[in-house]
Amino acid sequence: MTNLVEVQYAQTGKSSNTDELGMREMQAMVYAQRNRQRLQARK
Repeated sequence: MTNLVEVQYAQTGKSSNTDELGMREMQAMVYAQRNRQRLQARK
């Protein structure tokens, strides 16, 4: 059986980049705000 649909996404690798603590971008943002009562989303 042949594939009816083939999808390819552009991959930059950005989501797998980590900082010195081994955290991805969103994890680092939440960690930086861990003592706040409410988290502030990126603008």
